[in-house]
Amino acid sequence: MVTKTLSVKLQDGQNSKTFISEIVKPLSPTEIKNAKPKEKEYTLSDGEGLLLLILPSGSKSWRFNYARPLTGKRTKMALGGYPELSLADARAKREEYRALLAKGIDPQEEKIRIQQEYENRLKDTFHSVAESYFNGIYKEKAKNPETREKNWERLKNHIFPYIGDKHVSEIKVKELVSIYEKIADRSNTLKKCNQLVGAIMDHALKRHYRGHHLTKQIQR
Repeated sequence: MVTKTLSVKLQDGQNSKTFISEIVKPLSPTEIKNAKPKEKEYTLSDGEGLLLLILPSGSKSWRFNYARPLTGKRTKMALGGYPELSLADARAKREEYRALLAKGIDPQEEKIRIQQEYENRLKDTFHSVAESYFNGIYKEKAKNPETREKNWERLKNHIFPYIGDKHVSEIKVKELVSIYEKIADRSNTLKKCNQLVGAIMDHALKRHYRGHHLTKQIQR
């Protein structure tokens, strides 16, 4: 660790007061590898809030120490274990989070937001909405299990390969037209697929998904 000393004279002409600020020497891969466990956990600093936590068990993991934008209180955020997360990757995360903080964004809150967005996206795919529809309302509409199974196979064979993993809000009418053109020579299948897609998108709307621009069925 390197230190530098600053001497500042007070405005009232009294004796100067010495302030000592620390400049942290960045960690080296060798230093990290050779860090041994102690009786109590301790940290090594790489500077700018990046810490390596060493536990008595010998396990090592990265932490990011920062002041939360709204409260100003300092907190530590887990980044990942070492060596799974390398020194270079840990530094990259630190810079990513420092950039967020410069914009007034709390890295922990941003991480939660991204995770929730990801989970919502999985929940709102056409395939997942179709499952919800078939396991709920459609059971009441189509009492015959064989009918439900046959129609599910139609979706599985002709619709899911193209838009199954898409978020319902991203599916465009022209995309459905292109899909329908591939099955145009099978009129009954086309008709059923069109009806099912329309019903599923209506179900999405009723469940407050963001696919309302697709609730109109495409007429063939």
